[in-house]
Amino acid sequence: MTMKATLQAAISSGQINTKQELLERAEALGLTVTRNGRDYIGLLGPDGKRFRIRFAFAGGAFPTRPECSIDTGAVPVIRSRGYWIYALTAHSRNGERKACYIGQTVNLKRRFREHLRRHRPGHASFALFEWAVREQAEVRATVLSWVDGDQSYASQFEGYWLRLAVEAGFEAPDAHN
Repeated sequence: MTMKATLQAAISSGQINTKQELLERAEALGLTVTRNGRDYIGLLGPDGKRFRIRFAFAGGAFPTRPECSIDTGAVPVIRSRGYWIYALTAHSRNGERKACYIGQTVNLKRRFREHLRRHRPGHASFALFEWAVREQAEVRATVLSWVDGDQSYASQFEGYWLRLAVEAGFEAPDAHN
């Protein structure tokens, strides 16, 4: 069993009942605390690997979620299925060159975060970010439209916006449509 599994099992079985007990056990196992959150701790093992231990001890700083739902009288929000179509764009310093990436997502916040944090060659907007580095350009995000429907319908709109961008003079590195 891994250190993480061992500690999580000790919490689940009731062998560790407080955050202090968890910190003491981690120290006894030779682990270094790297993060000390409200409902987790980040640890660094002797092998150099990092991991998180999550907990919800009684008397903690935040209440636990009730087991049954509470009728608040609020009207439920019904969200239709659909996709956001968005563009990431970059313009060269002299304004003569411009490049873009057109994408689709159901969750804009998550997808923009992925673009900023996960640069993998051959995937998504990697080529655009490489282009922007070469041109010393800032990458900007723009929401183009909402498509009410399934992914194949959203892909048609993505292609439509990509065609418009190319017609407007944008380069489209790694365009897949």
